[in-house]
Formats: sequence, structure tokens, C-alpha cells
Amino acid sequence: MPGPFSFCDWQPRRHLRTFWAPKGVAVDQFGHVYVVDALFNNLQIFDLSGKLLLIVGGSGTAPGEFALPNGIAIGADNRIYVADSLNHRIQVFQYIGPS
Repeated sequence: MPGPFSFCDWQPRRHLRTFWAPKGVAVDQFGHVYVVDALFNNLQIFDLSGKLLLIVGGSGTAPGEFALPNGIAIGADNRIYVADSLNHRIQVFQYIGPS
């Protein structure tokens, strides 16, 4: 039985909750599920039921943009650390939204 998340087919962004090349997943203490996608160059945040809460990023070099993100970690303080590989940096975020 399929879960609330799906991999996309050859029509990217056809619908929400779609991944093209997921490279990392993490869960914070509030149960938010974070997925970094290397080809969409974004961070997608879901609740435990699979409801999409927020998409962060896009292609680029500015703060909040990514170039092949390939890892994620959540710190004890709930800060979100994303490995932004082709931009040669770690970006740090904090989710401040509905829990």
C-alpha cells in the first residue's frame, strides 16, 4: 500500500508531495518530516500524516537556494542543517510555523 509520499514520474512537479531525487530525510521533535531533493533543489516539510507544510528553496546561490542538496540533519535545538553540495556550504534553518 503506498504511503503519503511518492516519487515523481517523468513529469516533474505534476502534483505536490513529489520527489525527483530525494537525498536525505530527517524528523524533528515535533514530528515534522524534512526531505531534501537534489534535482528540485529544495527542502520539503511535511507533518506526520504526509500533508505538505512548506517548500523551501529552488535553484541558485542566494540564501535559501540550493545547488544539489544532498543531506540533512536536525540539531537538538531543532535547527535544520542542509548540505548544499555544489554551493559548498551548510545552510541552517529553523522551522517557525504551525506545529
